[in-house]
Amino acid sequence: MPTLVVKEVDRSSEIVHFADEHQIIRSGSRTLTWERGQERWELPFPSAIAQRLLGRSRMARRALRWDKCNVVPAQDGNRLIVVLGGSVYEVDADAGTWRPTLALRQCRNVLHQSIARRGSTLVFGEYGANPERESVPVHCSRDDGRTWQPVFEFEPGSARHVHGVFWDPHTSTWWVSTGDFNGECHLQRLSETFEPLQRIGDGSQLYRTCFLWFTPTHVYWTMDSQLETTFAVRLDRSTGVVERLQAMPGPVWYAKALTDGVFLAATACESGPSVRGPFAHLYASGDAQTWHEVARFPHDGLPRRWFKAGVLGFADGEQSSTDFWMFGEALRGIEGQAWRCTLAQAPSPAHDPGLSASSRGLGLAQSAIVEASWPGSIADLEGQKPSFRRATIPGLVALTTSSDAVRRPWARALMRFIAVRKDQIRPRFMTRWPSQADREAAALVISVVLLQTSIRERDPRYLNAVYSLDAAKVLPRVRWSDRLGPALSLAPATRLAGHVRAVIASLEAETSEGTWR
Repeated sequence: MPTLVVKEVDRSSEIVHFADEHQIIRSGSRTLTWERGQERWELPFPSAIAQRLLGRSRMARRALRWDKCNVVPAQDGNRLIVVLGGSVYEVDADAGTWRPTLALRQCRNVLHQSIARRGSTLVFGEYGANPERESVPVHCSRDDGRTWQPVFEFEPGSARHVHGVFWDPHTSTWWVSTGDFNGECHLQRLSETFEPLQRIGDGSQLYRTCFLWFTPTHVYWTMDSQLETTFAVRLDRSTGVVERLQAMPGPVWYAKALTDGVFLAATACESGPSVRGPFAHLYASGDAQTWHEVARFPHDGLPRRWFKAGVLGFADGEQSSTDFWMFGEALRGIEGQAWRCTLAQAPSPAHDPGLSASSRGLGLAQSAIVEASWPGSIADLEGQKPSFRRATIPGLVALTTSSDAVRRPWARALMRFIAVRKDQIRPRFMTRWPSQADREAAALVISVVLLQTSIRERDPRYLNAVYSLDAAKVLPRVRWSDRLGPALSLAPATRLAGHVRAVIASLEAETSEGTWR
């Protein structure tokens, strides 16, 4: 089963727009950074005074959507094509100039990975709120972003906006996907010269998608719908038959085809009937039909209307499953960060995708629990029935083993213990640990192990205990991954493990066995 391994964390880059073996383009704090070979350019966004002042805050950039833009490298010269603030720019990196080339009608920017390229031709459609359902244009540049012309337009009332434009190399046609509500979701095929060929779909949510994959015989996509259950979908080119494949736990905003035949798809954590739980999920597939979850990230809890749904995105450019870039918004652990990742074939507890804990920090926590807090061994736990009073330290030890027969029952007991006793946890923590660093470190140790088990077991119920610690105001209100290492360094492992055992043991002693039943 594939799992996510984080090779590099870039906390200064909110988005990686493009990456391949030759170059990488990032943005963060209202600045574009372009690295290519030995060359490096830093290009501040064109900004008004208010944007320069408020734009220093990540929260302000999230709320005002000032962190969003689209960037495509030109094929010739040191030039970038940037969609920002309702305009398309040609950016001369050497001169540091931003030349407006197109004013957009209905939007400030478009979805990531929604701009199609074929040689020096670039094509995209506008992605805006469009409350009056006016006509929606598709723009094309045939000279690599220097000039633009409209090449197609969706008639008024037929679509809210364009999700993406995609080039089909098997039929030499352009495909345009639209949304959002019933009657507005279609796949429009255009000829190489943008003549309309076919409008596919009945306008239902089944045809609402943000990304397409093409094979000689089929077209694949994943639904982007918070209104009904999301599926991976396959269209048979010869018969026109559309099949629902695997269900997903939420709408898929972003997806990517990697160079070694692996496909990635990420569900968004927004509001709606199709969203199953407060997570964004990362999936991988070898055939775009059967999908495996490789990571999940909880929403950071801020109001989604103002501070965004939880979203994972991918960088454009040729990348493989051993080296690709992703970034996150409004998700714990990866919010406002970019990660360079690889997919490993076997789960590795040293790489926790929910918290991005370092292998050193997580290994230190687990070894502290095992070596300093439990005089027995894993063998001592085999065949024993977990109880409420005996769940905690043995449970933490059991979580470190790969034996399902040992790990599952003890992990369940630990999960239930913390969830039931959440009202008493904070005062006990406050009494036992006057130091805030020690207190947070203890809660983080427990949270990391539980979250790791939740991912390993594909069972979100283990997160109830983590949420209980959060609700009890024991966990720090900062990025867990940023705090885990420093907190552990302030509290030596053996002392920390002893504190964890003493606090939870005092709760166990007061609890009757019957409480669990």
